[in-house]
Amino acid sequence: MKKILMFSVSFILLFVALNVFSGMLLTVLYQPDIANQWSNISKLPNEVVFAESSSVSPIIITMLSVIIAFVIQNRFAKPN
Repeated sequence: MKKILMFSVSFILLFVALNVFSGMLLTVLYQPDIANQWSNISKLPNEVVFAESSSVSPIIITMLSVIIAFVIQNRFAKPN
């Protein structure tokens, strides 16, 4: 039971931390192209898109979180 709890807690913490770090990194590296957007001013969309994400990034973050949580659980959990 202790191993499951340790794995779950470490997975959740790592998943949240990696998602926050990924968001911060994407925000820092984002460079808007304002000069070329003025040419698209006549074609305004009817809907606002707040975020476009690829399905690769969450999968990579999830798999990395699972692997690290598994290593933490095996390294720090005491054998029964």
